[in-house]
Amino acid sequence: FQPCLNNISTKELNLLTMIITPATLITPEGYPQIYEKVKTLMLEIKEEYFGESPYLETMIISKFLEILTCVAHTVAGQQKENGANSRQKEYVEKFILVTDYINNHFAEDLSLEGVASQAGFSKYHFSRLFKQYTDSTFYKYLNQKRIEFAKTLLQDPGVSVTEVAFKSG
Repeated sequence: FQPCLNNISTKELNLLTMIITPATLITPEGYPQIYEKVKTLMLEIKEEYFGESPYLETMIISKFLEILTCVAHTVAGQQKENGANSRQKEYVEKFILVTDYINNHFAEDLSLEGVASQAGFSKYHFSRLFKQYTDSTFYKYLNQKRIEFAKTLLQDPGVSVTEVAFKSG
């Protein structure tokens, strides 16, 4: 699903994935209110995948986003009930802004120190939080954005490899 989801770039999707990162295990005991719905959607995804629908990818992404939304909504509600502190909420909001900034400026000369400073953290604290909220290191995340953009540019035969390297950072 990752290649398909890379094309969806919204603050909401970032928020959803940050809420459930690195992973949330949905069991009947842990999440009885959504377990059956998530199970049903997963089985529907399996049917779509092995079916012959002309809209295969769209249907799968749609169902996956429904699962993601359902899980994130439930997890966020539980965090609220459990009194998740305001600092955690502040960090989530900050990291949505940080990832948006990286997504929009990846081709520029970004450094860990510079982005950490801009976010108001030391580079060490920022690195720990970035890994926690994105399940990736800062440089891995940045390089992945650059590689995705380079792949797109390389599809154009009129753009040289050198040009692609400069344009993608």
